[in-house]
Amino acid sequence: MSAAFEGPARQIGIQLSEGASLHFDDINTRGGVHQHKLKLIKLDDGYEPPKTVENTKRLIEEYKVDALFTYMGTPTSWAIKPLLERSQLPFITPFTGADFLRSATTFHVFNLRASYQQEAYEQIQFLTQEKRLKKIALLIQADEFGLTLEKSLVKALKDMNLTAITIARFRRNTQDIDKALTRIATSGAEAVAMVGTYDPLAEFIKKAEASKSTFIYSTVSFAFSNALYARLTKPETIMTTEVVPDPLDCDVELCEEFKQLAKHNNITVSRLAFEGYLNAYVTTQALNRCKPPFDKTCLMTQLEDVRIEDHKLQALFNHPQRNKYVVFRSYYQ
Repeated sequence: MSAAFEGPARQIGIQLSEGASLHFDDINTRGGVHQHKLKLIKLDDGYEPPKTVENTKRLIEEYKVDALFTYMGTPTSWAIKPLLERSQLPFITPFTGADFLRSATTFHVFNLRASYQQEAYEQIQFLTQEKRLKKIALLIQADEFGLTLEKSLVKALKDMNLTAITIARFRRNTQDIDKALTRIATSGAEAVAMVGTYDPLAEFIKKAEASKSTFIYSTVSFAFSNALYARLTKPETIMTTEVVPDPLDCDVELCEEFKQLAKHNNITVSRLAFEGYLNAYVTTQALNRCKPPFDKTCLMTQLEDVRIEDHKLQALFNHPQRNKYVVFRSYYQ
């Protein structure tokens, strides 16, 4: 696993890995999978693509891993695409909804989370149909992550016969949002669809409030709503699209198992840690269906079968069409 464990986006990597380790460690205490223990190797990339490439080479060449698990981010995942194509290692449950991972034909990828296109449509539906707003600005992180969601948001607006009133950008891993705020504040925007991590988005909202600019906001699951909301004090209206339900407001079997393990291990209960837990759950369920020795073809086949067939996952996502991905919501208001 390569993710941010240091730097401004570190809470994402930390909580994803904590949730995953909860499940893997629990499975290991029960004897592992087919009497084999599971080992999660975690390398820090600070959410910077060059470091992700370096980490991935180490994982492949030095550690000789069987799979790459829960990588964090679109630009980081895009950067290792040549390595995925060359190694043909399974790329399991990346923490991104990027399009190129939805139509992969030259490498092996398994997605558990909904796509960014689905999240974008949910946000535009909220802003235009539910809040009845037409003047929508886009605040975009200037990298592959931002570009992916910008395209999806623009298309969703177009389907509503609208265009973004303005598009403002900021650099990844910075809180340099002043120019973006000035652009949006002078555009006449009523709402801002935001694409980024929790620190710059919180900075934008706080500075907008301080300058007497009033907006309704939406953002995507990658922002990590727990961390974003914790950095705010004013009653702004923010809707965040989510890819897993809130485990604190859920009583199905997987939610209860996660909460009990988290409590026992003093891990903070959050959607992000829960997503990491679910990623590990799906992985171990698929491995259990494959006879030893490890076979990546079997793993990739069984991952998809588990996603569609597993009764615990079906109870959690609760969608009438078993093969569909689901988008949830959270609010700060």
